[in-house]
Amino acid sequence: MINAVAQRLDRGARMVVPFFLSGVLIMVSALPLHLPSYDEIAVDIGLIAVFYWAIYRPDLFPSMAAFILGLWQDILLGTPMGLHGLIFLLANAVIGSQRTFFQGKSFNVVWWSFSLVAFAASFLAWVVV
Repeated sequence: MINAVAQRLDRGARMVVPFFLSGVLIMVSALPLHLPSYDEIAVDIGLIAVFYWAIYRPDLFPSMAAFILGLWQDILLGTPMGLHGLIFLLANAVIGSQRTFFQGKSFNVVWWSFSLVAFAASFLAWVVV
């Protein structure tokens, strides 16, 4: 009986950890760092989390989690509500559809692909805003 309860707790923790860890990373990235020109070089940590989980563990990171994290980022950064939710949903869908391409690829290929996704996301945010 205790073993079954422990297994259920373990399974439940595995399901919520990616979401909460990504939310904490978004909170950390939203901290105001008073460094010159930091905003110009800052990387979208939320997009990195969506990219990672969509490739390696999409079963633990559904589209609804991506959307909620996007709304959380909008709240913290003061961007128009739904902007990052839309971007994260689109990124999750596009990356999820190309998941088989990323399996077994080197870090450089995955990072280069992320740079293309980040550029597309930035361009989409610029167009929408």
